[in-house]
Amino acid sequence: MILFALSPWPLLSGMILVATGIGAGCFATMQSTLMLLLAPPEVRSRLMGVLSVCIGLGPMGFAHLGLMADWLGAVPAVTIMGLEGLAAFALAWLFWPEIR
Repeated sequence: MILFALSPWPLLSGMILVATGIGAGCFATMQSTLMLLLAPPEVRSRLMGVLSVCIGLGPMGFAHLGLMADWLGAVPAVTIMGLEGLAAFALAWLFWPEIR
């Protein structure tokens, strides 16, 4: 996301968007697959409900990005969103030792 925000070349920006789309597609496929494979059968339906709620909260992030873009401009807003994602990943890595 940060590379996309700071890219001065349209071709590079397009390639970054293609890679991001492929990554998003893989993530969307794997998030429900992993939940179904790793959860005990008796809680799978509840976990899929939680997943649906989390997916449904996505527009809040889009509203956050839109408000920042209106306030700061598109490039700083996308850069900040990328940095927020990296911060969330760093916190997960720090407090969730199983992913290391």
